[in-house]
Amino acid sequence: MSRLDGGDTTYTVPWALRLDGPLDREALRAALADVVARHEPLRTLHPDFQGTPYQRILDAEAGRPELAVAAATEAELPALLTAAARHRFDLAAETPLRTTLYALDDETHVLLLLAHHIAVDGWSRAPLLRDLETAYAARTAGEVPQWRHLPVQYADFAQWQREALGSATEPGSPMNRHLAFWREALADAPDVLPLPADRPRPAEPSGDGGRAGFTIDAGLHADLAGLAATSKATLFMVLQAALAALLTRFGSGTDITLGTPVAGRDDSRLDDLVGFFVNSLTLRTDTSGNPTFRELLDRVRDFDLAAYAHQDVPFDVLVDALSPQRDLARHPLFQVVIAFTGHGTEPEPSLPGLIVAGEPIETGAARFDLCLYLRERRNADGGPAGIDGVVEYNTDLFDPATAERIARALVRFLTAVAADPGSRVEDVDLHGDDVHREVVRQTAVSLPGLPAAPAGQEPATPAERILAGLFRELLTLPEVPLDEDFFALGGDSISTIRLVSRAAEAGVVISARDVFKYQTVRELAAVARGAAGAGMRPVHAPGDGTGAVPLTPIMRWLFERGGPIGRFSQSVLLTVPAGAGLQPLTDALQSVLDHHDMLRSRLTPARELHVSPVGQVRAADLLDRRDTSGTYLASDADALHTIVTEEFERAVGLLDPVAGAMIRAVWFDAGAERAGRLLLIVHHLAVDGVSWRILVPDLEAAWAAVAAGRRPELPPVGTSFRRWSLALVEQARTPSRVAEAELWLHSADAPRTPLGSRPLDPDQDTAATTRSLRLTLPPETTGPLLTTVPSAFRAGTQDVLITALALAVAEQQGSPHVVLDVEGHGREELAPGLELSRTVGWFTSLYPVHLDLAGIDLSDALAAGPAAGIAAARVAERLRELPDHGAGYGLLRHLNPDTAAELAKAPTPAIGFNYLGRVTARDTADATAWTFAPESSALGTGSDPDLAAAHVLEVNSLVRDTGSGPHLVADWSWPDGVLTEPEVRALAESWFAALTALATQVDRRASGMSLRGLEQDELDELAAGLDG
Repeated sequence: MSRLDGGDTTYTVPWALRLDGPLDREALRAALADVVARHEPLRTLHPDFQGTPYQRILDAEAGRPELAVAAATEAELPALLTAAARHRFDLAAETPLRTTLYALDDETHVLLLLAHHIAVDGWSRAPLLRDLETAYAARTAGEVPQWRHLPVQYADFAQWQREALGSATEPGSPMNRHLAFWREALADAPDVLPLPADRPRPAEPSGDGGRAGFTIDAGLHADLAGLAATSKATLFMVLQAALAALLTRFGSGTDITLGTPVAGRDDSRLDDLVGFFVNSLTLRTDTSGNPTFRELLDRVRDFDLAAYAHQDVPFDVLVDALSPQRDLARHPLFQVVIAFTGHGTEPEPSLPGLIVAGEPIETGAARFDLCLYLRERRNADGGPAGIDGVVEYNTDLFDPATAERIARALVRFLTAVAADPGSRVEDVDLHGDDVHREVVRQTAVSLPGLPAAPAGQEPATPAERILAGLFRELLTLPEVPLDEDFFALGGDSISTIRLVSRAAEAGVVISARDVFKYQTVRELAAVARGAAGAGMRPVHAPGDGTGAVPLTPIMRWLFERGGPIGRFSQSVLLTVPAGAGLQPLTDALQSVLDHHDMLRSRLTPARELHVSPVGQVRAADLLDRRDTSGTYLASDADALHTIVTEEFERAVGLLDPVAGAMIRAVWFDAGAERAGRLLLIVHHLAVDGVSWRILVPDLEAAWAAVAAGRRPELPPVGTSFRRWSLALVEQARTPSRVAEAELWLHSADAPRTPLGSRPLDPDQDTAATTRSLRLTLPPETTGPLLTTVPSAFRAGTQDVLITALALAVAEQQGSPHVVLDVEGHGREELAPGLELSRTVGWFTSLYPVHLDLAGIDLSDALAAGPAAGIAAARVAERLRELPDHGAGYGLLRHLNPDTAAELAKAPTPAIGFNYLGRVTARDTADATAWTFAPESSALGTGSDPDLAAAHVLEVNSLVRDTGSGPHLVADWSWPDGVLTEPEVRALAESWFAALTALATQVDRRASGMSLRGLEQDELDELAAGLDG
């Protein structure tokens, strides 16, 4: 582990002692040498020979520790201790104990003993300090310590353990029996426990941590001890059951695995040894069925007693035997730990002439996602005096406020179940203070009669006014409170890009990363930079976007499919003002062509793109006019529909990426009195869905300027597509990116159930054989899918859509393993200085995702039961684990020759999924100019008939905001030789049913968790509190 982690600082164990009084430094130096000489683990190196590690025990003199002495002030001391505790041990060349003495003045010192976990455990502190006490007393008296003989050394224990347990492959051996128990006990346990994290898990954990302290008072301590006694359980079991239940309430599911340390010192001869004897047990708790707390405690007791009977299997041996999914970003088998220390603690050592006290150290490290430390206190009579608790949390995942909220919720939960152990865990009241507010926030319960914007919440700065207006516009909301979460209001990753772009145009500079980190108007405004300030977004230099452009991963994916790509395009049909004019439209289009490089690109014979300089692609050669001013068109919508279809087919046939014909346009001129239409077709190599949100406003702005006699001044582009594609090539070979390969290979190896009557055949299953189906979900269900449902599960709208699809597929196929090819917008900040919110091009990412729904009751989930929420939390956690929203897969699959071949062996997922975000639609013929025209359904497909199908089934979805509210629109497509329409329709309807179930489950949770038991006067009081 040390070699894998590069000497990870989470495996260091710091102990510090404050020494007040006259210190004999030389006696201390000698005493430390005596202690190290007595305990072999403290003078053992761990080198390797030909890749195999071994132990090398140094003699007493060679292993003698060096006592470093440093001057320090009281103010400097905490930072010095923290920095020292972050030391990375080189175990091959360095003994696992460092000693430092900080001299604050002549009679005040702090001694730091920093050990590596390979040599000590928590129980080693007592014998080590007892021996230091003996040795220092002897050395100050001018003598050598007279030790009580150690009957064994650590190496003897290791040998005994191997002999006593026997071989795992030996039938009937203790090791064989122990492993058989654990294989059954942990069968199908989740590899990852979904947690209420504030951020996705990074591919490379920092190991940084924080701590949130709390206290259980003496009265509650006594009640919990009494509950344990009457339940024939231990106090630890009560605390473990409470933690498991609380995690279930926070969305971690009903199969809760926790780790806990056990001393591993069953033989009294080990009591005086320093060494790493501790072992980790995996305790599994089934919280399903909404049991009473006493019933849950019975379950915990039964499992724990069996687990402790099989505690002798070393944790590393157990991991090797069970072979869970391995990921260096998280701990195997469990990510949450509960550690309980009884009241029998050792006093600090008594050193002659000195007053000794423990000195606190804030290490700033965390080995696990969450760790709950609990230390029991007893009064002089041995009665309960309280429990001190600490929630240690990984700062990669959690904010301090979240850890503090977990701690407070745990105390409230314990208080409730101590008073009534018959309470069902899902019904325990978590009302009160910030926990209640968080429940309300996460479930987004709306109370009738409350004001839309609380008093005193008007924007106070220009940045707040701009951002509040953009929140309202992009999310189609009448009002936006300044402290409301962008994503809880319905935002997603695509609308984030639009927010960044639109804010920059208004002079407020923020990044997509800012939006994910600071999610409210008030927070974003506080970190925003003015457009004229030092935070100005990067703008590429003239000519930076021209020249050779390497193919991106998604482009290489297209060419691998096989077949022609000349028609492979995207198109829009826009309403334009009456009498827009051919020349003004031409001039506007020319301005857009000159501004956005990829519209001037062409495909070279060498299979790369080349962008021509500004001015070399003429808009006049690409824009045609079609007269539709005939009076019959005013009353015959079908006639216009037919003309649009004809022109689309003609124009799309003129696309030719090799010749540089990446764009075609047709103006349908309806005369000076009626609004016309503008058809834009762009080859997919030059555009994606997000790009249209840039192109259409730019074209509108350019036309308005030309029509007013002004020269168009379009907002600047940040990073050019060419610069971006070059950055991808570099990124694909970085060590951190290459380290992701194991994650993607594991997804490739996931079990799969075939979909359809046969595998895809690229010669038969082409665009010409593709059939399609469209279903639309009404606003009453779509609305919650954008707001309350994602907020409840700390997820995004796409996560919710994917959860429902996985439930539907798993239910139809009868397998808990679902593998999807997921499309993302791909505009990730993969390197510093990239700004892509206004760059036009094909950025799409495509990556496989394995979703494991094992242990989830699919019938319950589809019936809007608690299993629906468990599935959503699990899927959201899985998607959060993917670095950079999956962008790394394409880099490794297509741009890195060292990883491409292995990844290419994996079969393509049968189902492709794409969520395009939210778009504004107009449903009437008098639609506003420069919005999508009502005749858009006349546009044909943007694929060549002979282009091979990419998937057995594809789902393309978006949310269309209309006057009646948001509608989820889903287009399903499939080759008719593999699937039938009834099969697809059944799955599509099951997906919508699963989405409805998720919305219903959140509604039930909200009404049951947040408002249960509140009388009308209490509701009025709550409303008044919010109003203030």
